[in-house]
Amino acid sequence: MRRLITHFRLKTQDSRLKKEKGREKREEEREIPFSLLPRSLAPLRLSSSIAFAIILLTSWAVAPTIGGDMARRAPAVSLKFEDNSTNMESLADNPAILLPLHATALYYQIDFQWDPMQEQMVLSKDGVKVKVVLGNRHALVNESKLRPLSKPPIILRGAVAVPPEDIAFLLQDLLPSMDVSWDEAEPAIEVKKRPSHIPPVVDPSAGKFELETIVIDPGHGGYDPGAVRRGVQEKQIVLDVALRLAKLIKSGSDWECILTRDSDRFITLRHRTEIANQNSADSTLFISIHCNADRRSSVRGLETFVFDLKATDAEAAALAERENADEKMDLTYILSHCYHVGTEPYSLEAAKRLQTSLVKGLKLRDRGVKRAPFYVLAGTKMPAVLVELGFLSNHYDRTELKSKEFRQSAAEALFDAIEDFSKAAGKLIVRAD
Repeated sequence: MRRLITHFRLKTQDSRLKKEKGREKREEEREIPFSLLPRSLAPLRLSSSIAFAIILLTSWAVAPTIGGDMARRAPAVSLKFEDNSTNMESLADNPAILLPLHATALYYQIDFQWDPMQEQMVLSKDGVKVKVVLGNRHALVNESKLRPLSKPPIILRGAVAVPPEDIAFLLQDLLPSMDVSWDEAEPAIEVKKRPSHIPPVVDPSAGKFELETIVIDPGHGGYDPGAVRRGVQEKQIVLDVALRLAKLIKSGSDWECILTRDSDRFITLRHRTEIANQNSADSTLFISIHCNADRRSSVRGLETFVFDLKATDAEAAALAERENADEKMDLTYILSHCYHVGTEPYSLEAAKRLQTSLVKGLKLRDRGVKRAPFYVLAGTKMPAVLVELGFLSNHYDRTELKSKEFRQSAAEALFDAIEDFSKAAGKLIVRAD
C-alpha cells in the first residue's frame, strides 16, 4: 500500500481511553485530525487504512468549521476537477486565503511527502516532482526549474498553508496536460482537460529583452588569487581582460558598463551578485570571467557556463565546488535567492554566442557550453554566464593567457559576442511559465 501521508500524524480520540477530566478538550482535538510531526520525531509510518485517513483529512479540510469559528474564516475556495467540485475552507482569517497544501494535493490526486528535517513537502505526479520549502518564496520543479510563489509557505493549524493562486501555479507543473486556472473573484481553482485543437497563445510583446547594461565580473582578487600555475595568477589575467572589455564597451557602444572590481581587491560572491542586482533584469547581462585549472596538464580549452542545479558532468560539478568555496550554497539559499526565473533562454543564448566568438577569435579548443551550480550565477536576477578562458594548468593555454595580445583578442571576442547577443535577444520570445 502506498504511503501517501508518510510524515503526518493522525490525531484522533482513542476510544479505549478512560473517561477523565479534560474529555471536552480531547473532543475538540478530534476536529483537527492531521498535524505535522515535530522535527525531533522520526517519520511516522501509518499502518492503518489510508482510505480512512483520507476520509478524515478531507472531512476536516473541506467541511465547514463548526461553531463561531466559521465567521472568522476567509471565504471557502471552490476546487473544480473536470466534472467534479468541492469547497475547501481557508486556514487563515479574513482577508487572506491559505489552503492546506496536502489536502489540495489529495483532491487533485497528487502524491505528497513531508520531510520534517528539511522542512519541505515534495509533491509528485507522473514523474514530475515539486519541492515546497517553508519560508521560501520559490518552489523547485524536477531539481532544475524554479517556480516563484506570491508568499512563502507557512505552518498554520498543523498544515503547510499556501495561497490558492500559488497552488494553481504548482498544479500547472504537476498536471502539464491539463488547463489550470485561478479565479480570484469566485474564488475557484479549476483543472480541466486541455482541448487538443487549440494552440497555446504566446503574447508577442512578452519576454522582450533590450540590452542596456553589462556587468563584468573579474573573478577572485585580493588575497584570493584563483588558479595559480608557474607564477601565473588567475586574478590578474581576468582583471586585465575585464578592463580591456570595459574600454571597448565604453568606446564602441551606448551600453553602460559596470565592473564588480576594477583593481586587485577581494569581493565576496554574494556582494558581486548584489552589485549586479542593482540593475534591471530585462536589460542587463552579467558576465563572470575566469581561468580554469585541472590536475591533468593535458586538459585545455574554452568553456562557458550557465546556472543549473545539476552539473553537465563531474568536471563541471568539481569546478563549481571550487569556485563556491568561500560561500555556502544549499537548497535554502537557491530557493531564497534565485531571481532569474524566466531568464534561462537569454543566458543560454548569450553563452552560445560567447563560446562561439571566443573559440573563433582565440583558436583554443572548444569545450562547449555547460551547466553547473555556480553561486555567482545563482544569485543574479538577469541573464548570467560564466566564462572560463583557458587552463592555466596546460602549457599551451597558459602561454596564450600570459600574452597581452591574446587578452586583447579575448576582450574583442567577448565584445563581438555581446553585440550578437544584443541583436538576437530582441527577437527571442520567452513565454512566462
